[in-house]
Amino acid sequence: MRMVYLTLGAGFFSLSLLGCGPLHSPMPPRLDPESQKSADEAWNNAFTPVGKLDHQTLLDAFLTTQAYQIGVDKLALRSENQITQGLLVMEIHFDREKPNDDRFEVSVFDKNNQRIRHERYSRADMERTYGVLFPSIPEPGVVKQEPADWAAKREAANRRKAAVENLLPKVEEKPKDEAKPKVI
Repeated sequence: MRMVYLTLGAGFFSLSLLGCGPLHSPMPPRLDPESQKSADEAWNNAFTPVGKLDHQTLLDAFLTTQAYQIGVDKLALRSENQITQGLLVMEIHFDREKPNDDRFEVSVFDKNNQRIRHERYSRADMERTYGVLFPSIPEPGVVKQEPADWAAKREAANRRKAAVENLLPKVEEKPKDEAKPKVI
């Protein structure tokens, strides 16, 4: 069993390094050819032979590394939420072979299942907006002399984030001790 964990760890650790953590947009990262080759090798290593990972180890690996989104050929995700007007549907579409088709779509359907709003965002839209909202510049005081535009970029991002802050519910995780059922 120890060997299974070591083998699994090496393969999925490679995948997690490629993705560097959670998604920074609703879409999986597009890997350069060398990184994709490494990801493919890690996937093959983790599943050769197919049954080498037991049920729990496989789940542990996916939750620890989030590998289900790294180096994949296709990814489709659909989430739905009932709202006063009807139904809100959000969809992610990713196909490694069709990069121009990557998209994030938001639709609102009325109570008669008629679409009353539809927005489509390309990967370029997502990456551009992410770059504005989360600029890759150090926080104030990290470098001695900041370029003049850093403060302006940071302020613009903070204004945009503040404008949407109260629109969506904040989900706060309970501390681990509170989440466990209490035995009396």
